[in-house]
Amino acid sequence: MICKAMDKKQIRIELLTPVHIGSGQFLQQQTDYVEYVGEGGRYFGVIDDHKLLHILGEDRIDLWVQSVERDEDTTELVKRFAPSVAVPKYCKRSIFICSDERTNTLKECLHDGMGRPYIPGSSIKGAIRTAILSLIMQKKTPEEISNMNMVADGKCAQIEKEQFGDIQQSDFRFLQVGDAYFERECEVALYMCNLNIRERESLFDKSKAQMIEAIAADCESNFSLKLIENPKDNKMPKSLPKSIKELFALINSHTKNLLESEIDIWESEMQDEAQWTDKDIDWKNAYLEYVSEILQTAKECKENECVMRIGHTSGWRFITGAWTERMDDFDDHIPRKARPHNENYEDFIFPKSRRIDDSGGPLGFVKLSF
Repeated sequence: MICKAMDKKQIRIELLTPVHIGSGQFLQQQTDYVEYVGEGGRYFGVIDDHKLLHILGEDRIDLWVQSVERDEDTTELVKRFAPSVAVPKYCKRSIFICSDERTNTLKECLHDGMGRPYIPGSSIKGAIRTAILSLIMQKKTPEEISNMNMVADGKCAQIEKEQFGDIQQSDFRFLQVGDAYFERECEVALYMCNLNIRERESLFDKSKAQMIEAIAADCESNFSLKLIENPKDNKMPKSLPKSIKELFALINSHTKNLLESEIDIWESEMQDEAQWTDKDIDWKNAYLEYVSEILQTAKECKENECVMRIGHTSGWRFITGAWTERMDDFDDHIPRKARPHNENYEDFIFPKSRRIDDSGGPLGFVKLSF
């Protein structure tokens, strides 16, 4: 049977903040990438093995291998044998560095075979799925949610199966989302840390800091979005909106709700400013300024626009939709299942940390329009 598209659009995606969709690879400083000064600032150059081999010559492969084994800087090796060659000449790409801080590795973002960074349709579709499930669960009473044993047992995937069907028969097979490809050289390197509510320690937490590669804010692309009829009855599944316009309204409402509650959480948690240092309050205010600007953008969206969050560092509330927070017995079940060593943090809110860059900004917010 032939599937018919009920609604299809070319969607414009604009990055309100940097976005990181990981490749799964961690690049090592000096061997996989090097730092250099370029036009307008400092850059990481990701080494291209073929270009480097051409410059060094095959007779120097052993020297190159020894250099890697000794964890030596690749730029020093090149200077010995080709001192006039600039770093970009033996790199795949150059990544603008947005911080003075450094770590020894770089978490690589996803690229296609042509070296273009991109956001896969599966990541966009996952965020849409979360928004739709959250809307469904918002219509249930706290008592109804609490009575779902699969939530109490930490098996929320079972609820998704009940609402949308299993993987092979999921309603979401009738939602088709394309990939969004961006121009080369639009990547930035960010130093990521945490806002972390801790006892007797600063709110700004660098203990789990890392450098990540991300697609820069303000970059734009396009992708395709289709809602497909079920060929069995020529209808859309009940769980999906009937049009992309309705879908955007749903997504935007979901994002606004989460942003508004995020602001409320942090203003409530740090209401007693006497117990916080001035620096802690500055970090909280910097984060909330970013969140408030994104919320304002969502509020100003027209019917053909929406704001959503995708990718790395989205955090527990945005990844899950935070609908379990409405459970009467939320504190007795969800933190215990979702937070490692929860017994050490029972006096703190859940979740108690937010991943940010070293300016206080969150990642992953995009604006869609058609």
